[in-house]
Amino acid sequence: MLGGEFLNKRENKKWMLNLLLSVTLLSLNQVFSSLSKNTYEVSVLEIFKISSTSAIIMFMGLFTSEENFDIWIGGIKSWSRLRKIIWLVALITLSLLNYFIFDKFLVPSLNTVDLFIYESGLLRNAYILLVNIPQYLMLLWNGLILWIEIASSSLFISLPINFIIAFSYDWIEKNFLNIDND
Repeated sequence: MLGGEFLNKRENKKWMLNLLLSVTLLSLNQVFSSLSKNTYEVSVLEIFKISSTSAIIMFMGLFTSEENFDIWIGGIKSWSRLRKIIWLVALITLSLLNYFIFDKFLVPSLNTVDLFIYESGLLRNAYILLVNIPQYLMLLWNGLILWIEIASSSLFISLPINFIIAFSYDWIEKNFLNIDND
């Protein structure tokens, strides 16, 4: 089905262009957001946030076309079990980075929770764990809500991006990518 390749040369260039435009638009969005808050700088952490969100948008953009969906699913089916696990761990890590490092906590009271409390004595540590279980559950709930928010906003951002790209591919291919029509 895939002819030994995940995507052919033409599709590789298209999705690299998609990623480039996504990063550019999100970078501009972040700059304007920073300016509106009167903070005239974009930190390294914000750049990492832009990059990780762009990756999510690129993956979700693959699902806006049935053909790309088939290629993507076919590609995943051909992966080894180790590669699937690595891909899944990478996506989970991406979500956790967005949550724990960049967006912090949705509930301010959770700022008082220390996930790394340790005291001498097994019973004391078990007591600390039991007392904080509601806070840990709230933390997981907030993480889930934020992940859904990121995924849904990425979908709404990726749709217009892919719409614009779909109507500009012919001109871009002829003038910049030097791809002959198949």
